[in-house]
Amino acid sequence: MTRVHNEWTTKELDVLRQGYAQGHSYKSDYWKQALPRHTPNSISRKAYLCGLTTGKRKKWNAAENAFIHNNLRTLAHELRVSKSQLLGHIASMYQKESKRK
Repeated sequence: MTRVHNEWTTKELDVLRQGYAQGHSYKSDYWKQALPRHTPNSISRKAYLCGLTTGKRKKWNAAENAFIHNNLRTLAHELRVSKSQLLGHIASMYQKESKRK
């Protein structure tokens, strides 16, 4: 099976930028009408390549990253586990909590 790659027009790129600025993620039904020639995966990929985000994800700064790293190290030390073990346990706890909702 041959893949069909639709080139992006300038107008489509403008629509993509506007849609992401309005908070529409690549999974949004908005794109079915706004960019009917493109699949959700191609929309996601192009948005990533253009550096676009919906703004829904937090952008972490260096100070916050350092705070997390230092506290993770402290917690792991106090609990006598590796950072990897602690992160795995936190992920497991989060998954169980998400399933309960």
